Amino acid sequence: MRITTGDLEIFESGTIISYGIDPITFHITEKIRIVFKFKIDSHQKAHQVRAEISQENEMTLEFTNFEEALGIGNTLPLELGTVKGRRLFLNYRIYSLADKSVGKTVHYTWYLGETVQNG
Repeated sequence: MRITTGDLEIFESGTIISYGIDPITFHITEKIRIVFKFKIDSHQKAHQVRAEISQENEMTLEFTNFEEALGIGNTLPLELGTVKGRRLFLNYRIYSLADKSVGKTVHYTWYLGETVQNG
């Protein structure tokens, strides 16, 4: 089966309930990993996403103050790089229970876009 939305192809989609507040690691390929890390910052009221290349072939997305029971997420797919010669995008929604020490519920969809020409 092949699923598309607009000009993007669904690469992977699902829901995860994290184990406590431990990070979630997506093994996109054998060599590429993207880690979701959750942080609470009582000095900052707004939620924020920060991306960092933490080591070779690994990107960490740090989600700060994603503590809403109704969920927080992006409205447009976020481009993160390339996989299998195609652009890689991500959409997510993160939900939190009232007790901040328990896991997050994460809905995610990874998309593949057009082929990237190496120039």
